[in-house]
Amino acid sequence: MIPQRIYYVWFGKNKKPDNIRNNIASWKKENPDFQIIEINESNFDVYKYKFTEKAYESQDWAYVSDVARIDTLFNNGGFYLDTDVELIKSIEPLRNARSVWGLENSDAINTGLILGSEKGNKTLKELLDIYSKITFKHELKNHLVTVPIVTNYFLKHGFRKINRYQILENDAHIYPVEYFAPLHYWGGGKISKKTIAVHHYAGSWVENNVQWKKYNKEWVKKELILKVPSLFFKVKKMKQSLTS
Repeated sequence: MIPQRIYYVWFGKNKKPDNIRNNIASWKKENPDFQIIEINESNFDVYKYKFTEKAYESQDWAYVSDVARIDTLFNNGGFYLDTDVELIKSIEPLRNARSVWGLENSDAINTGLILGSEKGNKTLKELLDIYSKITFKHELKNHLVTVPIVTNYFLKHGFRKINRYQILENDAHIYPVEYFAPLHYWGGGKISKKTIAVHHYAGSWVENNVQWKKYNKEWVKKELILKVPSLFFKVKKMKQSLTS
């Protein structure tokens, strides 16, 4: 069973803005029996991994967080939430799984939405093994985003690119988009009766959010380039078959 703890990461020692303090308050409100624990320089050794060492030295806090959250849950158990996540329901019912994950869209698992795990979880250990072989470089950071790293891992362990609840090996529970990412970072979406949390995509770790917005724009553009033409040709082919 996953312990009643919620972790979040705050490296860099900057002051937390009001929206982040409000989000953390929502965690306490919905989960009064849970401990809320901050992961920072005082309780996580940033030099434990070459990846976090280099990311910390270049002040790329989000990339330090990518590994720190996995390492912390592997060694202690509990849940992790990004600071721009607002809880609107309790996560107590999720504790029976060995690990909990959230879909950002049908083909992307984002540990910032939620990550829950028992102590010593095998899946987390294998993800840490992957990160232990990667060296962080600031100039290549757009190629080291955690979402594809985690998603590619799960694709090798039974994950299917569909927006459905999936239980994979090692009792990893993958929840559909509406549970933890009902509002899309490119706009739109809606909160449903099943929604547990709302990820507001603040991008507080990026100066003025410029690079975050650029990354999102490039991702959407890539999706359109890849998917729209194929859809166009499918429709064209259908029309040709109907008129022939």
